[in-house]
Amino acid sequence: MRAGYDLLYQEPERTYIDAPLSAYLKSAIYGGDSLFEIYQLPLFFGFLSLLLQLPFSIRKDIKRRKQMRYGRRLKGTERLTPKEFNRKVQGEGLGIKIDALKDMLRIPARAEAQHIQIIADTGGGKTTMIMQMLRQIRGRGDSAIVYDPALEYTRRFYDPKRDLILNPLDRRCPYWGPAEELRTSSEADAIAVSLFQPRRTKRASSFLRFRSKFSHICCAMDRPRGAYRMDE
Repeated sequence: MRAGYDLLYQEPERTYIDAPLSAYLKSAIYGGDSLFEIYQLPLFFGFLSLLLQLPFSIRKDIKRRKQMRYGRRLKGTERLTPKEFNRKVQGEGLGIKIDALKDMLRIPARAEAQHIQIIADTGGGKTTMIMQMLRQIRGRGDSAIVYDPALEYTRRFYDPKRDLILNPLDRRCPYWGPAEELRTSSEADAIAVSLFQPRRTKRASSFLRFRSKFSHICCAMDRPRGAYRMDE
């Protein structure tokens, strides 16, 4: 066998009659089953398998065609629908809802303290989105720090029972003085340096003396709270 065939036997050509041959094959080989009965179960399970795999195959095929047309994304920003975004980042925190979107876009609660960038033209709804988030924060009983130079959010959300206005030009601002932040003399020097930067002029020596006096004044300000109100 390792050397190959030594002899080749070839019979003379024979002719078969189809009907007797078909009857012989049906009884001896296929056990009396017809052609439909032979392929009935394979066709049924094949069709069932096609129905189960077709939705996944169509989805993967669409994704593959998009990659072939637009390329495969490696990193960077990605444009998603709110439903896709919520599913991808598992968003369950603050939500944003606009008229053009059917679902609410939510960010993860663990990412609420991180940066959020909202980019839109004038009148595009940036203020409306921020107000939505502020209402949700207030509804949960949480607190937020709002930089509001135009007092746009103050008029809508300010509640004197729970909110504070940190603006020394506003009478609603609680009392604060430099001495409130001091624990040591070195901290007084740091405040004096941050408020009065050195100047490279001929009056530099007098300026430094004034800064030193201010530092001593801060150290001496240990009177009870309310003794130095700006409106007095």
